[in-house]
Amino acid sequence: MELTITGTWGSDPRCGEVALSLRDSLGRLSAQASMLQPTGEGVPALTVDDACVGDFEKHWARHGDARLRVRIESDDPAFLALDWERWPLPGTSVALGERAAVLTRAMPRCKRDAELELGLSVARPLQVRHLVSRPDLPLAYERETHLFRELAGLAALGPGVQVQPLLERDWQAIRSRLCTGGIQQVQVLRYDGPVRVDGGGAMVACDSGPAGQAEWLGARAFGAMARTAGAALVMVSTPLCFDGAGRVDAPSALALLACALLDEGVPAVVVLRTECPPWVGGPALAEVLAQACGGLAVQDAVAQAAARWTVSQEVAARPLLYANQDVCLFEGALPRATGEPGPQAPAVPHQHLHGFLPGLLAPQLPAGTDGGFVAALSLLHGGKRLRIEGLPGQGKTYLAHLLATQLCSGCDRAFYFDFTDGFFTAAEMAQMIAPVLGVRAEDVPHTLEASRHVLVLDSYLARSAGGVEPSAQDVQELECFLEGLGSSNVLIFTGEAARRSGLRDVQIFRLPRLSSEALTYLTTQPSGPANGRANDPAYRALMAQADGNPWLAQRIAAQWGHVAADRLQADMQALSSDAQQDPVMVWYAQQWQRLPPSWRRWALVAMEHPGLFLEVFGASLDAGGPGLAASAWLAVDGDARQPLAAGLELLERAGFVERRAWGHVFERRSLRFLAGVRDADRPPSDADVSLSAFACESFVLVMGHLQRQDHPAVSSNVLGSRHHLARHMERLWTAQRWSNLDETLRQVEAFFTPRGLGPELSQWARALLTRLPAPARPVAEDESLAACWLRLCGLALRGTQKEGLGCLAQARAAFDGWLRRQDPAEAGRRPALYSASVDFLQRCAKVEESRGDILHLADHALKAFRVHEVWPLVARQLLLSASCLFEQGERTAALARHAELLDLLQREGALPAAQRGQVRMQLLVQRLQQGVADGTQPLLDHCRREAGSQPAPLLEFLQADLWRLCGERDRARAGYQSLAGRMPTAELEAQRQSRLEALNGDALQEPASV
Repeated sequence: MELTITGTWGSDPRCGEVALSLRDSLGRLSAQASMLQPTGEGVPALTVDDACVGDFEKHWARHGDARLRVRIESDDPAFLALDWERWPLPGTSVALGERAAVLTRAMPRCKRDAELELGLSVARPLQVRHLVSRPDLPLAYERETHLFRELAGLAALGPGVQVQPLLERDWQAIRSRLCTGGIQQVQVLRYDGPVRVDGGGAMVACDSGPAGQAEWLGARAFGAMARTAGAALVMVSTPLCFDGAGRVDAPSALALLACALLDEGVPAVVVLRTECPPWVGGPALAEVLAQACGGLAVQDAVAQAAARWTVSQEVAARPLLYANQDVCLFEGALPRATGEPGPQAPAVPHQHLHGFLPGLLAPQLPAGTDGGFVAALSLLHGGKRLRIEGLPGQGKTYLAHLLATQLCSGCDRAFYFDFTDGFFTAAEMAQMIAPVLGVRAEDVPHTLEASRHVLVLDSYLARSAGGVEPSAQDVQELECFLEGLGSSNVLIFTGEAARRSGLRDVQIFRLPRLSSEALTYLTTQPSGPANGRANDPAYRALMAQADGNPWLAQRIAAQWGHVAADRLQADMQALSSDAQQDPVMVWYAQQWQRLPPSWRRWALVAMEHPGLFLEVFGASLDAGGPGLAASAWLAVDGDARQPLAAGLELLERAGFVERRAWGHVFERRSLRFLAGVRDADRPPSDADVSLSAFACESFVLVMGHLQRQDHPAVSSNVLGSRHHLARHMERLWTAQRWSNLDETLRQVEAFFTPRGLGPELSQWARALLTRLPAPARPVAEDESLAACWLRLCGLALRGTQKEGLGCLAQARAAFDGWLRRQDPAEAGRRPALYSASVDFLQRCAKVEESRGDILHLADHALKAFRVHEVWPLVARQLLLSASCLFEQGERTAALARHAELLDLLQREGALPAAQRGQVRMQLLVQRLQQGVADGTQPLLDHCRREAGSQPAPLLEFLQADLWRLCGERDRARAGYQSLAGRMPTAELEAQRQSRLEALNGDALQEPASV
């Protein structure tokens, strides 16, 4: 069922003729003329007589159709440009949305609910280009946070407005992006940045570089760029403008800029000067776009927006005349948030809000502040479920409270449920809501579906209370309960809703990430936190109890005002006791005390503002200044590895990894670090040695974290930075930093090989060994140098032959010298080197034709491993030695190695459980390959009992091999036949067929390799 509203508008801006047409699903049409009359408050109201309402009721009674579409169509631009969101239809409340805002209300005399869908017919779609210049100004924090809010508000105008922010630093890139792409009928370009007058001409600034130096462009060149892009309107909102004498806020600068733009052929220019640009620029642009979106010409839209803006905001508008065209110069600033009543946010009775935190409720929001943003977000929300994402402590709960306050004015009641400390089942939620509604708990779902309420579910399924996950049945019942509410209620989630659950039709709204510019802005303010709680003696006492631990201090700042002081005191005592037991917390507190006073003030101020605590960790990473200082870029005390590693562990323990919020911070910090490494990749010098050591250590930490939890963006960047990492490792070799190089090589091999870069890594190692200068001291005399040789030679031997490897003899000598110099007192000091030695020997055994040297080295290694009691490596070395002895024909010595290995397998606690089963399986296969039948059956039976990870067909195949080896041909033939079509690989299937054919042909064939 569709209601179409058409009409024409006369000279009176409050009155016109409107025709209503009602078309049902069968195509039948009924029409009723009506008039838009001004109400007592001066707001036009659409009045419909009883006959038209009767048609509505008759249709619903006849067809049971509960959906009513309301569409506004007209050829009159003035009619389309009317303020429809302020006009109430009969018994309804209409609001514009991103496409169609769906609201449900009950009609006056109708028992059914009518769902009204209002869509705006856009006569001229707009494409808005938003050019943002962000020099190093004190207002950088406000400009960054409110830019996103302005864009969200513009998106509420409908699908005809396409906002594209341009955040480039290079004017050539800006010009390229402006002049490419599809240009719609109306093109709006907004410039947000400083303006100055130099030499009689106006100039605008591009984004500043790392040093805060802005790049300036002449106003005429900027106007030519806008004209080339097809802009019909250029809007300038600037926080600062300078005249030739250096004075700030000079109207002459804006006048010159407007004249220059008009001289270049720009049809219309709107210039806004204000002391606080976030409050004026976005709403003013929205006013202009709202008029132009309705079909008005750009000049008419600007004029009408200026008139509306002057009346609504009580700000003086002074037109400037130039070349017979109007240039509207808006002066003045909207007030900041003061908590005083404003026209955009009516007061909500507190008795309609249930379970909300009083400290976060702001029932009356002033115009032009967060209230306007929340109103825009509520329009974007419409009737969908909304999920708010953001980093921990960034203000998701606060925003949910603002939204509930805003939306509750059009609903019956609002309910708040905090899932942080526990999980609410559907029955528990119904029992809490039932007394408020005055119904039984079993009637709550039906009552909620028949009316309109707001439900806020904070941290919904983000984590479990006390580490106990809710049961799948409870989660399913709660989701069914929420799904049953349908579109009649507003559901607001924070956390991981819809990502972990099965809820459908959830619109995602992500809070913007704050940068270090926020901390810079906050620390430059002369006063402390705006809320004044730092002056509260109880608050200061709790902060002193935190004993300098920033994690505890942040919890105090976040919960102050929302939790009773005595309960907070008890919680802090328990947390402080736990923190003194945790080595990471103790280390972090020590690092906190080492920070300079200015840095500590920075961090403490950050804790007072939602969403900035994670920047405390970022501040420790950024210590040392904006430059890439070799030993202090990411460190507080000069040790680069310890702060980063402990910071990672601290954030993981804090639960950020589980809540998937730490990944954003990790990616941002890691990508910034990798970019710095690339920028600092210069020719070798003494100053760069420590930088290369730091870069390699940091790469090791980043790659280690990626192996535990992958982040595709960071992994891709690390892979793309491998050439820079290679140059840093070469500098470590030249500087004889063997220990750093050995650890880096180990992590590089573990990270790059599973990603398909093993051949490239091997080729790089071979080229490195042939190109690098020889060490200044003998390889065999330096343990770290020997480890590097083993690593590099092992990488070079991977998947290749020995030709061209002149370093192999040096590697053997290095390994032999290292083994001879082992001290039993140093057992376990270098487990990585032990593992590298076994890998080296195994790779040498694959490419060496003679096993004599390998056996000699293997015996030395075996003695060292026995002395150090490194039993896992002893087992691997025994298998390698036995294989070489079998190939040398020394069968007795090889079987002695097998006997020693069997004794090691029986020794309790010598090998980990997982490796014990793997070694036993390798030993079984090796014995069958060499035709050893004595004592093999018990080994096979043991493997069958522990076959949790081994495929059953493989063990049956080995059993048939053993029967065949023992001469039990009939049992072996039956075993091979039973495995038809069950072999796990094609290679094993081919071996099964060949052995079965050999048995059927009365031929005896030795078992092949498994």
